[in-house]
Amino acid sequence: MRFFNRRPQPPDRFVVSVKEVLNKFIMDCDLEEAQQVATILGLPPLSDEEREASAERVAEASTLRPIIDTFATLLTAGSIEYCMTVSDDLEYEIDGDTAVFLAMLVRRISIATAFGTICQLEDLGLIHYGGHK
Repeated sequence: MRFFNRRPQPPDRFVVSVKEVLNKFIMDCDLEEAQQVATILGLPPLSDEEREASAERVAEASTLRPIIDTFATLLTAGSIEYCMTVSDDLEYEIDGDTAVFLAMLVRRISIATAFGTICQLEDLGLIHYGGHK
């Protein structure tokens, strides 16, 4: 006698346009130059409705800003310290101005990537946060 007679059900699958998701991701990164980045990558411009939807996703994700900022700060500090440590093994030295520039760049990329990823995971229904769904 079998207790479990049913076959496991395959997970729900959905199809999305990679260009659409990438374009939304770039907008959700909350960068001032988002449309220029999308154009460089050959993506179509977003409609006003898509821009408004992105602004709403970013606004909802902003509740996570303190933890994202904390992680970005830690990543930045660790990355710059690592660069300064291994610069002796490189053909060039990292001076104070370069370290400041690299810190700004790493922090900005970290925050933008985190926001874009969180917003798109939420938009695709793969994660839920803030108790709003």
